[in-house]
Amino acid sequence: MAGALVGGAFLSAFLQVAFDRLTSPKILDYFQERKLNVRLLRKLTITLTSINAVLDAEDLLEEIETQVSQQELEAEMRATSSKVLNLSTTLASASVNQFSREIELRIEEVLGQLEYLEKKRDVLRMKEYGIDVGARVGGKLSQRLSTSLVDETKVYGRYADKDIIMNLFFSVGVNVSCLSVVLIVAIGGMGKTTLAQLVYNDGRVIDHFDLKAWIYVSDEFDAISLTKTFLRTFIAPANEFEDLNILQLQLKLKDRLIKKKFLLILDDVWNENSTRWELLLCPLIFGAPRSKVLVTTRSERVAEVMHSISIHQLRPLGEEEGWKLFCRHAFGSRDSNANPDLEAIGRKIVDKCKGLPLAIKILGGEFCYRLENDNIKNIPKKTCHMSCSRNIDDVWTIFQTSYKYSNLRTFMSQQEMKWESSINLQRNSLLVSQINKMLHDLTPRLKHLRVLSLYESIVIELSDFIGTLKHLHYLDLSFMMIEKLPDSTCKLHNLQTFKLAFCENFLGEFPKGMHKLVNSPHFDFLGTKIKENPLHFGRLKHLQTLTAFYVGKCSESGFKQLGQLNQLRGSLPILELQNVIDPMDGIEANLKEKEYIEELVLKWSGEDEDEDSQKDINVLERLQPHKNLKKLHVINYCGTRFLDWIGDCYRLPE
Repeated sequence: MAGALVGGAFLSAFLQVAFDRLTSPKILDYFQERKLNVRLLRKLTITLTSINAVLDAEDLLEEIETQVSQQELEAEMRATSSKVLNLSTTLASASVNQFSREIELRIEEVLGQLEYLEKKRDVLRMKEYGIDVGARVGGKLSQRLSTSLVDETKVYGRYADKDIIMNLFFSVGVNVSCLSVVLIVAIGGMGKTTLAQLVYNDGRVIDHFDLKAWIYVSDEFDAISLTKTFLRTFIAPANEFEDLNILQLQLKLKDRLIKKKFLLILDDVWNENSTRWELLLCPLIFGAPRSKVLVTTRSERVAEVMHSISIHQLRPLGEEEGWKLFCRHAFGSRDSNANPDLEAIGRKIVDKCKGLPLAIKILGGEFCYRLENDNIKNIPKKTCHMSCSRNIDDVWTIFQTSYKYSNLRTFMSQQEMKWESSINLQRNSLLVSQINKMLHDLTPRLKHLRVLSLYESIVIELSDFIGTLKHLHYLDLSFMMIEKLPDSTCKLHNLQTFKLAFCENFLGEFPKGMHKLVNSPHFDFLGTKIKENPLHFGRLKHLQTLTAFYVGKCSESGFKQLGQLNQLRGSLPILELQNVIDPMDGIEANLKEKEYIEELVLKWSGEDEDEDSQKDINVLERLQPHKNLKKLHVINYCGTRFLDWIGDCYRLPE
C-alpha cells in the first residue's frame, strides 16, 4: 500500500543513523561477547518507528559505541604502559559490568516507550501535523483536514509543477468533448495538496471554470456523502439533501452541472474500488466540455481505477528549494546567514529530509529557533536547535530561557557585543557569578546536546558537568575569558570539533587526558597562551584540522606524536623548532606521508642568539613534506643554506 510508504519516507531521514548503529558490528559484538540479550536489539530495530522516541534510542546506541571506544582506548593504554595495576583493571571490569546491566534496563525502558507510542499514535507529533505513518486504525486511516486556501509566500519549488498541471488543463491536444481526470501522485508529505491549492487559486482557473469545488476525501469514499458534499458546494448549504437517496441526489447534481464548466478537486483519495468511482462519476459527465477533476493520491492504483488521462508524479524538492523552504520556517524574515555555523547545521537537516517538504517545514518551523531580544517568551516547547543573539542587558534572561528546554540538541550564541563591552560585562562580578552558577546547574539538564557554542560569552569557568554531555559533537569556546578547562572535558569521547581560538591571555594549558578525545578530527586553539601539545597527542589518529603543533622537549610532546597523524589536511604550522634535541627526530614527523597537507609552516622562535645553524639545517633536512604541498613558509631559520628538496623537488605556487 502507498500508505505504508509514508512513514518510511518521512522517518528514513531521521532513523538512518539509528538503524546504522543498530546494525554496527561493534554493537552486535558487544552484546554477544557479554552474553547480553541480543533479541532486545532485534526488537528495538523492529519497533523503532516513532520519531518522538528516536532521540532516546539514538542516544542509547551512541553511549554503547562510546563505551566500546573507551574500552579500546584503555586497553591500548594498558598495553603500552609498563605499570599496569591489577586494582585499576578490576575496577574497570566492575564499571563495564555495571554499564552492561544498565544498558539492558534502558533498552527495556526505550522499548516500552516506543511500544506505548505505537499504540497511542494519536498523541504523536506526526498526528498533530496530519502525517500518517502507514497504519490503519480500526480499518481507517487517521483523518486530517485540508482547505483550498494557500499562502503562496511559503511555497517553494512547486511553480514548475503547477505549470505542468495548467498545461494539462488547457492544452489544445486534450479531448475537449468529455470530462478529463488529472492525478497528482506522490508519497505523503511531498506537497500534493499544496500543488492542488496553487492550481485551484490560479487566476486562469478562476476565469475559465463556471463552478469550482474542493473536497477532502481521505478513505471515506462514499458516493452518497460525497454527492451531498458536491451539492452543498455547487448550490448552497441546505438540509434538503439529507433524506434523498443516491438517485435523487445524482439527478439534482446533474441538473446543476448541465452546460457548466466545472473544476472538482478531490484531495487525498484512497479509493481503489472502480465500482464506487463509476457510481460517483455518473452525474459529473453531464458538465460542459473541458470540465476537469483533479485528484491527489498516494496510490498509483487509484489512477487505474479512475481512468485518468494524465498522471503527474510529484518529485522531491531540489536542494536549494528545500533550503529556501527551511529558511522560511526556521528564520522567517530574518537573515539566515547571520550565523554560518547554524546555517551549516540547517543545511545538513535539509539534506536528511531528502526533499520532503513537510519534514522540512516541521523541522524548520518548530525544531529550529533563533532567539532574539524580543521573542524570548515565544519559543516552542519542543525546540531542538536554538541560535541566540544577545546584548548586555539580555544575557541573564537567555540563560534562564535555555534552562527550560532540556531537549535542546543545539545551542549557539551569536555575537552582537563588541569586545570592549564583553570586558566591561566581565567586571560585573555578581552577574558573572550568577551566570556561571546557572551554567553549572544547566549542563546536566541538556543531556541531548550535540552542538554547544558559547562563543564570546561571559562564562569564565566551565562546570565539571560538561563531561556528562556524552553526545556532544561540537564545542566552541572561542573568544572566551576562560582560564582553565575542567578535566571532565576529556570525557567527551564523541566530540568531533573543539574550538578554543583566541582565548588569549587566559587559557594557558590543556587538561590532562586530552589524548582520550580520539574521535575529534578538528581541533583549534589558535591565539591562546598554550605553547605545548597535550601529552600523547599522537593518539588522536583521526585528527584532520590542527591549528598549531608545538615541538616539545620530551618524547610525549615531540615529533613522534606528529608522526601518526596522517589524516591532517589544509594548513599545518609546526612551531618552536628550536626545542628539537636530536635532529634525527624530525624523521618521526613523517611529513612525507601527509598527502593532504597543502600549506606547511616551519618556525623557530628566533629568540636564541646562540642558535646552531648546522642543527637547523639538519632539522629542516628531515622535514621534507609530501609532493602535494602547495605553500611553504620557513620562519626564523638560522641555517646557512636551504635543502635540495626545497629547490629541486617542488614547484610550489607560493
